[in-house]
Amino acid sequence: MLIKELLDDERKEIEVMKGNFAGPPILKDEVRTAIWKMKNGKATGPDNIAAEQIKALDEFGINKITELLDEIYETGEIPKDMLKSIFYCSPRKGWSDRM
Repeated sequence: MLIKELLDDERKEIEVMKGNFAGPPILKDEVRTAIWKMKNGKATGPDNIAAEQIKALDEFGINKITELLDEIYETGEIPKDMLKSIFYCSPRKGWSDRM
């Protein structure tokens, strides 16, 4: 048997679910609260961004982060430059109460 025959894969391509994720948008107050709950003086993650740096962006940062998170939530796609970091997506607390 040839290696080509061993590696031949006839499975169908997996469909990726995109768009149409019904749900409320992420609110600026949710982002603001999450940012201010971040502890200062901790080691940075793979992106080398400290909590103090994010907090220093104030309302500008809150607006931009909210826009980015809403875009990810709406499209289901994480921007390629963010894939270099570890990105955890967990359900928002109490989101089912809004439906």
